[in-house]
Amino acid sequence: MGKSENLSNEVYRKAIEHLHDEVLVVMSCIELLSNSNFEGSVSSIAELLTHPDANVRCVAAEALGNMDSPEALPDIMRIYQAEMDELAKVGQTYAIYMLCDSSEENQAVADMADLLYANNETAAYRAMNNLVAILDDTNENMIYKAFKDKSNSVASEAFLEELRGNIKTYFE
Repeated sequence: MGKSENLSNEVYRKAIEHLHDEVLVVMSCIELLSNSNFEGSVSSIAELLTHPDANVRCVAAEALGNMDSPEALPDIMRIYQAEMDELAKVGQTYAIYMLCDSSEENQAVADMADLLYANNETAAYRAMNNLVAILDDTNENMIYKAFKDKSNSVASEAFLEELRGNIKTYFE
């Protein structure tokens, strides 16, 4: 094992140790671990799906989706059914979409589109960003319709401007 690999492994071990610190530290550690293949990352992040803070639950679920961790899907789906917080639900619907089989993708997109109307503004913005992130040929009509419906609703001008910018960036 090379010196840089040993150093990287030590950083990942430390990140796992800090998954129970203050919320911003935990979220940063999740981000770091989600970009690694470090042994124990998936199980350590999965433990955070029930964290007391909704931001952590959201980021943990999104990370598991991005890490292609299908072993976490049953827990994510179970937790999603009982989840009350809109922000946490955003991360969970994203993870469900990323990890489910294609027959369940439309329901996951519909659930994520519903979160565009979240009372929690952060959840609505994050839902928009996640929908843009998963936009592809198979779901574009469904997502565009959701965005159009949101644009026609009583959405803030700031939200609509962000939406326009995200869609424009997608096509560049």
